[in-house]
Amino acid sequence: MRSLYLIIISGLLLMVGSCTSAKKSFEKNDYNSTINMVVDRISKNKKITDEDIEFLKLAYLRVVENDKNKILQLKQNNTGESWTEVFKIYTNMMQRQDAVMKIAPIYYSNGESYTPIQYDYNSAREEAREKIAEYHYKEAVQLLNTPSRSNARLAYNHLDCIFFYYKDYKDANELINIAKDKGTTHILLSVEKNPQLFLPQDFEYELLNYDYSRSLNNWMALYTDSKERENFDFAVKLI
Repeated sequence: MRSLYLIIISGLLLMVGSCTSAKKSFEKNDYNSTINMVVDRISKNKKITDEDIEFLKLAYLRVVENDKNKILQLKQNNTGESWTEVFKIYTNMMQRQDAVMKIAPIYYSNGESYTPIQYDYNSAREEAREKIAEYHYKEAVQLLNTPSRSNARLAYNHLDCIFFYYKDYKDANELINIAKDKGTTHILLSVEKNPQLFLPQDFEYELLNYDYSRSLNNWMALYTDSKERENFDFAVKLI
């Protein structure tokens, strides 16, 4: 008899714990946590209550509404950063919707069911992706139209951002090579033999064929052959 009481009490505690967790996160306006808790319990075939379903339903409606309001504000800013946030929000909305739809419909104890309204976020997310690429492309082009080496490096970063969203966008592949070359400090290294110095026979060879790339940063390039390019920023001669 005592074992039966313990089983009943344990079951009641689990049910109360489930409701309490969903309720607490909901009351803290942590709607994503509320949704994740209930979805996780259903996915693991754990018992849920009608109250759990109600908290899931309300949390889902509110978080979607909150996301839509954020998107409206961000679109008004119309910057690369704001469109990046819009893209992230739409991605999260799609993932959240997919997670809930996988366990829908969800049934109440009276047999009624709940299935959230399903939205197609693909076109809106694609718009955000295009706006991000367009912003970074325009910034890069403007920066490359200046003679500044530091601006060329900034242009490179803008173009590199594009490739997170597109493998091939306009002439970004060509421009990023131009930005890399323009932003790099090109150094020519040469050796002029000094007859007064007695050095090993292979000293010059070793000096000119050493892999200096390990000692240089990403924006420095060292050459030992003057035919490798037409112009150099610096010429270092070892005597």
